[in-house]
Amino acid sequence: MTLVELLVALAVAMLLISSGIPGFTTLTRNNRLVASANALTGLLGEARSESVSQRRPVSVCGSSSGTACNAAWASGAVAFLDADADGVIDAGDTVLRQVSNPVPSVTVALTGPTTVRYTSMGWLAANSAGTFRFCDERGSGYARALLVSATGRVSAATDTDSPADGIVDDAGGTNVSCP
Repeated sequence: MTLVELLVALAVAMLLISSGIPGFTTLTRNNRLVASANALTGLLGEARSESVSQRRPVSVCGSSSGTACNAAWASGAVAFLDADADGVIDAGDTVLRQVSNPVPSVTVALTGPTTVRYTSMGWLAANSAGTFRFCDERGSGYARALLVSATGRVSAATDTDSPADGIVDDAGGTNVSCP
């Protein structure tokens, strides 16, 4: 192989690599949003299951410490047996599980209530349904959302507009917005 052939091969390789990097970056960012949504989906599912198996109310709230509710969903969340069903971690409550947001660059916010509260039957307590929004620096066009229905079911939000605008919609059918 001559030096010219080696330089041509190297130039072609660099061209192929540089054309693939933007696509890989988008894939990585999308996976970060999905990882954050999956972590919270797992916690909500576990909380609902525990409420039924323990026959006691279970609440999930945003928490940066894992010991107190402070609506810091972007930092993490905590699920706890909520003895008095008030949505606040009190002395008589037992923390079941705490999760941190696996991707700090993803902002997480709950629209609607500040705490998701499951009854002893696994249904949501009154005024606990809401939409979790997951955003990164790219804005609303790439956002993900989780819908928590009154039955306690968690589902991924989709774009329900007609015609579709590429932005997922909350439970009310309006586009989620990122700060």
